[in-house]
Amino acid sequence: MRAARAASVRASAGLPVLAALLLSGCAPSGAGTAAAVPAPTAASVPADPAMVMVTLSDRGYRPSDIATGVQRPIMLMVVNRGARAHELRASIPLAGLQTEDPAAATPPASGGTSGFDVTLGPGQEIDVSFTPTATGRYGLSDGAATVSALVVG
Repeated sequence: MRAARAASVRASAGLPVLAALLLSGCAPSGAGTAAAVPAPTAASVPADPAMVMVTLSDRGYRPSDIATGVQRPIMLMVVNRGARAHELRASIPLAGLQTEDPAAATPPASGGTSGFDVTLGPGQEIDVSFTPTATGRYGLSDGAATVSALVVG
């Protein structure tokens, strides 16, 4: 019994040595010296847009407020769940306005130089992407009244 316990102790004492030998064979040459890893830069980090579902219906628009940051790209996934056509209009300082259908999003008719005006029929959907360029609280309207707000901080 004593001989079996002594053999067991010797075998378990050799395991750390064996593990160290195996691991040292896996380490690259020069192990032990810290490799310099470049820090990510603004150019190397993708600017994925924040995505927000905006639902237009005969009973109102959802959400009531949309929060985002200045110079932070945002994509509004606009869907009309109503039985009639609905409009979503915004007058906001922005850059890079893009839509799936360029004819569906036009600059505001009020003569503003920024914003968008989207009209969707029942069941229609469209994505509107842009980057807000100034902080503030900007109303989103149905063409007649403010129904929601884009809060840029």
